[in-house]
Amino acid sequence: MATETTEPVEQVSEPKPVAPVQKKGFSEQKVFFAFAGLAIIVFGGMALFFVLKPGLAEPTGNVLVGTTADSSEAAAIVEGEKILLTDLEKRYATVPEELRAQISKSAVLESMIENTIILQEASKEGITASDAELEQALAGKEEQVKELLADGTVTREFLTNAVREYVIVNKYLEQSLFAAVTVSEEELNSFFEENKESTNQVRASHILVKTKEEADEILTRLGNDANFEQLAIEKSQDPGSGALGGDLGFFSRGQMVKPFEDTAFSMQPGDAPQIAESEFGFHVIKVTERKEGVFEDYKEQINDLLFQQKKDKAYTDFLAEQKAKKKIEILLKE
Repeated sequence: MATETTEPVEQVSEPKPVAPVQKKGFSEQKVFFAFAGLAIIVFGGMALFFVLKPGLAEPTGNVLVGTTADSSEAAAIVEGEKILLTDLEKRYATVPEELRAQISKSAVLESMIENTIILQEASKEGITASDAELEQALAGKEEQVKELLADGTVTREFLTNAVREYVIVNKYLEQSLFAAVTVSEEELNSFFEENKESTNQVRASHILVKTKEEADEILTRLGNDANFEQLAIEKSQDPGSGALGGDLGFFSRGQMVKPFEDTAFSMQPGDAPQIAESEFGFHVIKVTERKEGVFEDYKEQINDLLFQQKKDKAYTDFLAEQKAKKKIEILLKE
């Protein structure tokens, strides 16, 4: 998720944003709360194909279950199917050194177990991957494949099997697990109404100065009918908006530093300018327009968010159910 920038206001055309500027969208907190805490496991260079985001119809890892010819020691057994320690070592070898502190072998093994569960269920339904589907999955990735093979971490057979399993897992999730996931019009409307305040926008102008005395002086001059736009051009320490007469355009909550935002959203068009203090100085603020979000403008975004939430839940519930009824033995010792 986005974090605050630290650029001084003199280098930007508006007060310091707390999130990337999105002229149409719910606040960062509202948009991303559904994804908080989701584990994302990246298997080194193989992240090209295998990044787990629960509910995104992507597999949990580049799993090669039971493909080693010898009878090597098992790291885990899922319903009698071995996940070989040698395969786990190959998988872990693709994790970049800088991620080793965050991704343990146990975490990689857990992802392999989950993928094995999905592959077993896919096999029951006769889901396979054709050569054409493998080619499609690899389309446009020739250079990345060459790099993976060049460093010796993986072999062509390893990669081909990994991509095949990726395709099978995707097909199973989409065809069997997510096919029934829908979002109703009622759910869309309900979410919009509950979060409607975050769609409200104001259009404001400001004059940024360093001291309270300067801000008070500007208020006095404005009270004596001085022109706000002209004063912004002459006095504002924000050269971007200052050159535009102080105009910042429309913005939603979460896009400006809080003291500025709170003052701007408390005002109505036509109100006398007010002062807000932020880490950048003192803002003399004038609100010129306000508008409320319209459902149709946000409908697609809300649908995507709720659909993702439901897929996440379906994925999590499916794995919990499968783990409860399958015999799973974890033999890895770290």
